Amino acid sequence: MKKLRYLFFILFAISSYGQINFETGYYTNNTNIKTECLIRNVGWYKNPTEIQYKLNENEVEKIVTIADIKEFGIENCCKYKRFKLKIDRSSSDVNNLSTERNPIFNEETLLLKVLVEGEANLYEYQDVNLVRFYISTGNHETVEQLVFKEYKNEDTSQIGENNYYKQQLRNNLKSDQLTLSDFENITYKKTKLVDLFVTFNTTKATKTTILETKKDKSAINLKVIAGVNGTLFTFGNNYNALTDYTFGTKPVFVIGLEVENIFPFNQKKWSIFADPNFQSYKQTEINNSNQSIQADYTFLELPFGARYYMFLNKKSQLFLDAGIAFSVTSKSTIQYSGTALDISNTSNLFTGIGYKSGRYDIELRYNFGRGLLTAYQSWNSNYSSVGILLGYKIL
Repeated sequence: MKKLRYLFFILFAISSYGQINFETGYYTNNTNIKTECLIRNVGWYKNPTEIQYKLNENEVEKIVTIADIKEFGIENCCKYKRFKLKIDRSSSDVNNLSTERNPIFNEETLLLKVLVEGEANLYEYQDVNLVRFYISTGNHETVEQLVFKEYKNEDTSQIGENNYYKQQLRNNLKSDQLTLSDFENITYKKTKLVDLFVTFNTTKATKTTILETKKDKSAINLKVIAGVNGTLFTFGNNYNALTDYTFGTKPVFVIGLEVENIFPFNQKKWSIFADPNFQSYKQTEINNSNQSIQADYTFLELPFGARYYMFLNKKSQLFLDAGIAFSVTSKSTIQYSGTALDISNTSNLFTGIGYKSGRYDIELRYNFGRGLLTAYQSWNSNYSSVGILLGYKIL
């Protein structure tokens, strides 16, 4: 599995050199100077701590950090404001729940995503497995975390909830349009909180701005795939080098399906996929000792991997992928001088590079070697391939 982690590290590193989308925006520094610029929109999953920007298309990009950003925004996308605040980072993982009911606050300086602006503002902070919402009123110079915390009762080992955010909302969002049940039934979810703040703000004389766009969802793609692999197959005995033999490169046809889940974050550049396919390799050759070696290998391959897209334009993308493929076979053998050696179910790593346009895509994929005779101590074999896969999206 170390090789698999290494492959994904390479995929992630290469992706950092992918296409950069700079969009119209601005940032305000500590002296309230507003700079109109182009900001790299990476579709942040976690709240950013810096941004990359340039003053125009021909300028070299620069980096400005949270220490010098008071506020920044991207047109028709998002807006972030910096606050020195208190945050509770208690885990919501059931295996790591705190036994403390009250939040454990630490003071930090963070960029919060603005969801709603008006008489009362709603903000969001997101990190790995952590979501916190904040409220501001009055001059909006300070924010308060809306407290929701799951904890483990030491006496009963039951999971409890601290829902103090409901009282905080009731205290700050006083309106004839909101009833007690509106606060009692509100859940600690972005869409529900946005709706509540919008309802409150529309009853006030101040302008209400909704900066939170409809949240994108994961997209599922289904396509048929077909292609051909150039395979390299070696065979030998660990104790007799005279049996070692390398078969000539042979084309093997591939037919199958691919299911892909494209994630909504990071501008929909990341996905995971599975593309089960059928292959059959049959070859007979004579080695240097004038002995017959016959390989009959028919298998179902089950590749699972991750893919990164680099957009060229609205319809075309380059992509990189990597993963692990499992092969399942039945009654496949290697015959050597009358001895039948059963081929085992096995696995291998793979990596690829491809191009996608509309419903069509083409990929050059390299499959690292897999051992086929793992059940035997005396015998060894290696099966690897490089090939072209064609895909057509049907859903």
